[in-house]
Amino acid sequence: MARFDFVLESQEFQLFSRPQGLNVTKALDKLMPMSTSQKFERLQNITNIDLMAYDLMKKEQYNNRITEFLYFNKVVEPLLNKIKGQTAAMMKTKLNCNQSY
Repeated sequence: MARFDFVLESQEFQLFSRPQGLNVTKALDKLMPMSTSQKFERLQNITNIDLMAYDLMKKEQYNNRITEFLYFNKVVEPLLNKIKGQTAAMMKTKLNCNQSY
């Protein structure tokens, strides 16, 4: 993490590395949530992306890809959770069978 100045200089890391007292979680919980524009500005500064360098068509293509991914994620995530539950049940059954032998 030391390679990334933005991590070391972030308020979150400063609270984590130099807590006021012993409870880091409470200190981090006291931070105000960042607004969308603050998150965007932080990401833009970190990645050194110049928005004016991209034309409207490119931006629209990226936006479409993000929208497709969000739709894909919305469909796939419940399926993966279902598979996770089935796998856990299967592993429990297998463990019981192995213990029976």
